[in-house]
Amino acid sequence: MKKIFHTGEFEKAMADCKEGRYALVVDWTAEWCYPCQMLKPLLKKLEKTYPAIVIVQVDVDDFMPLSDVHHVRSMPTLDWYSKGGERVHRSTGVLSWETVKKYARMALGGTG
Repeated sequence: MKKIFHTGEFEKAMADCKEGRYALVVDWTAEWCYPCQMLKPLLKKLEKTYPAIVIVQVDVDDFMPLSDVHHVRSMPTLDWYSKGGERVHRSTGVLSWETVKKYARMALGGTG
């Protein structure tokens, strides 16, 4: 997982996804968000299980304007993008491993 430290890193990750380099999961998170912390082990497992998916973490407290533009209203929020940059799903809250795998397959071009 790559933590975003400036907007340019986020824009580069989105651009690379749109160019088809990888599928992308944007993890909209906050340090104080307990459910976000509960989700981290699943995201690490996702990263190991599906190496064609890149995960970036955006702390909403550090990037409020960016999270506003992307209409993030609760956390954790995960935006799932396919290669090519199409958002295929948005999930909120803590997820099960089976649900994470379903959305990963969607991002990789499967039906879930």
